[in-house]
Amino acid sequence: MTQDHSDSAFALAVGLLQMGVVLLVLSAALGAGIHGVSGELSERVPTAEFDYEYDGATETLSITHDGGEPIDAAALRVASAGDEAACRGGAWASGRVNAEDTCVLEGVPSDGTVRLVWDGGGPESAVLDVWAATRR
Repeated sequence: MTQDHSDSAFALAVGLLQMGVVLLVLSAALGAGIHGVSGELSERVPTAEFDYEYDGATETLSITHDGGEPIDAAALRVASAGDEAACRGGAWASGRVNAEDTCVLEGVPSDGTVRLVWDGGGPESAVLDVWAATRR
């Protein structure tokens, strides 16, 4: 009888140990999966600096990426007076916007405001910089 009792205690201990290992592996897999999904949904907002040159006679604003991280042009919006404004040519139209790349906006009023907005995909967006005529 003593032998049967110790065998069942040993089997119980092994079973509990196996269940603990299975739970540990499942927890690790679930944690890695959640971290992977959340990492894809929330991209980090790029950091960059911009330089502005305004010509009041032609109402033209030149925006130059003045350093920092390259930005995917598809994720970068230029908004003026609540509307999207179109850049003429260059990397701002497609591709990646790198340091020294310039966007030229026409028809920017002397009292206007222009926002550079990064859309990270999904619901996330961030204003990277703002040019305001009064700030000049």
